Amino acid sequence: MRPEILRAAFGLNEYESKVLSILMYKGELKVGQITKLSGVPRSRVYDIAEGLVRKGLAKEIKERAPIVFISCDKKTMLKNYEVFILKRAKDKIKSCKEIIR
Repeated sequence: MRPEILRAAFGLNEYESKVLSILMYKGELKVGQITKLSGVPRSRVYDIAEGLVRKGLAKEIKERAPIVFISCDKKTMLKNYEVFILKRAKDKIKSCKEIIR
């Protein structure tokens, strides 16, 4: 899927959308492979991939050395992202409530 579509759909930044696009297209990849294919600096790839994992858009396979990342399947990706967004919204509402008390 094209990075700009992912960027708009999931509210990702440029690097996140490039990394996710490559993971969706190629499957399991090591950090070096993600760097080569996406053009995202190696120093940023790990943090970006970890962020995609936190958002429920990708998975980290730690059993292998070096660590490998893969995108979630599309159905799981949408469900996980929904959970991530709802939790973030609830956290913001809670913060607002605490501020205006």
